[in-house]
Amino acid sequence: MWRISTSSALGAALALAACGPVPTTGVDAELPRRDVGGYDQARPDAAHADAIADAGRPDRAIPTDSAPTPDAARPDLALPDQAAPDSARLDATLWYGPYQAAGLPKVLADAVDNSPRSTDTIITVPDSLGSAFVDVYVAIVHDDSHDLVVTLIPPAGSSSELFGGDSCTSGSCPYSLLIDRTGLTVTGSTLGDWVLRVTDRYSGQTGMLQTFQLTFAR
Repeated sequence: MWRISTSSALGAALALAACGPVPTTGVDAELPRRDVGGYDQARPDAAHADAIADAGRPDRAIPTDSAPTPDAARPDLALPDQAAPDSARLDATLWYGPYQAAGLPKVLADAVDNSPRSTDTIITVPDSLGSAFVDVYVAIVHDDSHDLVVTLIPPAGSSSELFGGDSCTSGSCPYSLLIDRTGLTVTGSTLGDWVLRVTDRYSGQTGMLQTFQLTFAR
């Protein structure tokens, strides 16, 4: 049986070390490995290799940033026409107002022995707009708005009934009456006095006019 002493093993190791490093073959021997920023430059990964290859391939070049295609060139992306039925009013380029009545709120006259009485409130419009549309906003509180008829009287042209108490039954009409009428056609000049007439037809119930406002569009 062969035995190698400890001193003999140590001597063999020292002999090998004296001969220098063992030659290697392959990629690692040809390209030294250097880690720069955690990236092994000797073994580029597949994505990096593809990027290097693409540099000489214009057909595989990464496109440059460009502005998005305008919707005008994409009929399929065009917004639908959202014009309301009163499109002529919505297409108006000039708005005037709002004009508001002064001296409000004020008490409305009550009918006497069921004989109707009216309360007139005036807005004087200083602008002559020709063909236009008017938006009307009125706020009234009344113990029984069934008693009331509310009418807008322009400086020229025909009056417009904004509210008729017969549209609801006595006792079921709203205490707070809000009238918001938009797009009424103005047939004459807007210049002059616009009258809001609130007529109380039946006695015994009282109320107040809180707001009267006009806005014009043309």
